[in-house]
Amino acid sequence: MTSNTLTRTQNSRVLQAFRAIGIVVADVPLVWYGMGKASFATASLGKSFIVYKCDKLTPVLVSPQLPKRIAALAVQPQRQLTFTACGRQIIVWNRVDRVQTLVGHKGAIKQLMTVGTVLFSLDDARSIIMWDLDTLKIIDTLSFPVQFEPTRMLHPDTYLNKILIGSKQGPLQLWNVRKKTCVFEFTGWGSAVTALEQSPAVDVVSIGLADGRLMVHHLQLDQRVLDFRQEQQSGITAMSFRTDAGASTTPLAVSGSRSGDIAVWNLQTKRLESVIANAHDGAVMSLQFLANEPLLLSSGTDNSIKLWIFDHLNGGTARLLKSREGHHAPPTRIRYYGNNTLATMADGADGTCCQILSAGQDRAFRVFHTAREQQSREMSQGPVLKKARSLNVRVEDFKLPPIVQFAAMETRARDWANVVTCHENEIAAYVWRFDHRAIGKKVLRQFDPSNRAPSGSTEDLRRKKTQATSVAISSCGNYALVGSLGGAIFQYNMQSGEARGSFPVAVTPKPKIISSLVLPGTDLSVLQDDEYDKTAADAHDGPVSAVAVDALNKTLVSAGIDGKLKFWDFQKARPVPHD
Repeated sequence: MTSNTLTRTQNSRVLQAFRAIGIVVADVPLVWYGMGKASFATASLGKSFIVYKCDKLTPVLVSPQLPKRIAALAVQPQRQLTFTACGRQIIVWNRVDRVQTLVGHKGAIKQLMTVGTVLFSLDDARSIIMWDLDTLKIIDTLSFPVQFEPTRMLHPDTYLNKILIGSKQGPLQLWNVRKKTCVFEFTGWGSAVTALEQSPAVDVVSIGLADGRLMVHHLQLDQRVLDFRQEQQSGITAMSFRTDAGASTTPLAVSGSRSGDIAVWNLQTKRLESVIANAHDGAVMSLQFLANEPLLLSSGTDNSIKLWIFDHLNGGTARLLKSREGHHAPPTRIRYYGNNTLATMADGADGTCCQILSAGQDRAFRVFHTAREQQSREMSQGPVLKKARSLNVRVEDFKLPPIVQFAAMETRARDWANVVTCHENEIAAYVWRFDHRAIGKKVLRQFDPSNRAPSGSTEDLRRKKTQATSVAISSCGNYALVGSLGGAIFQYNMQSGEARGSFPVAVTPKPKIISSLVLPGTDLSVLQDDEYDKTAADAHDGPVSAVAVDALNKTLVSAGIDGKLKFWDFQKARPVPHD
């Protein structure tokens, strides 16, 4: 294939990407804003952006795809304008309609900020460009020397025509953008500025540093008000102040770090109030207290956006209220759920066809809805969140290993479990109830786990050969077929979880007494599995990689790592004779 042909293929309208499923938020800080009594948050999805309504985290708008990833966002809600930075360009949107492309930067843009009718854009070439929102033309440019590399910028409240700029070297500068002059330079604290946030008090801002310190500083007096340290060697990535002040409300500030923890600081006692450990499985990218509400919005690099509520009696402890999450590690297997039976196949518009089952390397088993994003959720694995919180460990530590294969059949979905999974290095297979979006109570295994065999013994090796490597469910929904590491296929009842034979039929161990040794005062019986050895040749020589059953439960097909495709009589559990 020539390069021209490849280019034409990539630009094909037939194969053009429509939308991405399972992406909740990218590793770009979201932008919060209020319109009337409602709160909204604009977040990046990689090459597009999405607008969430904050009360229930429901999607409101989704933009078309862009050719490059979005590096920064800004919003002008009064004009319904959204600005997305892609490389050196700024794309201007009216809701989700592309309006114009702004060009003028010599470096990649890393932050956008709107102040009144002016858009500020900061790039990695040490320059800030000011754009007029009325004409979308460049007003002026601020350039900085090598000794001062801007990292973050903020417009302090009531500071007319002024912005505060933090640097990689540590100092901060207050600039009058109309006169293009530096009004004042703050010496800093010897660490790069990674975050800036306005406090509810005039003249007071919080400054996050790369060494994990959070400074609350009075700009007019150039005095440090408070000094907190969150973590060693973990920079502050986001900050926010609680704004629903009252006589019974504790004044709080929160800060997020690269480790995923959110620290809650009591501004009255000047102490750490609490820590939301492992709030995100990755760096915290955004923190925003909703205006005049005890609600905290957070986003992270783990592809999740969460809403926390501070409703504890002490006022400084948060609990998770709502969340919207996706895989934060690559998905390993996906498939549509539904439309497998005659009842649903007759109607091509069946709603179940919009649902996708997805297993990922993050140990999560998820359901994504292609039409209604609010119906997407993770399949529950039990009270793992409660256990993780009580032991102060990651939730993933209590989850099952990553799924290798899964199968689903909606025929008996209302009666019992109708999804089966096998996992990395797990002997057993597990069943799930799709209607409940949760794991079932039955576990499919050949041996009783309470009867432990010595490691390395014949019994132990035999158990390891029954490790599940592939799964399938019969069209009737009554049987689960589990391919094993040893090359056999085991059959189970989906309702009871009991074993119902194997393929080949004699792989299920049936030892018999073949001799008896009589010792003084003792009868000793010797067991031998000659029937197992006799039919082992019918099984695959190695792990079973795939299993499938026809619609009439007459033929079972299995594929193995040995490169063989075997056909089995489903009723007799024997290979189908072939000419």
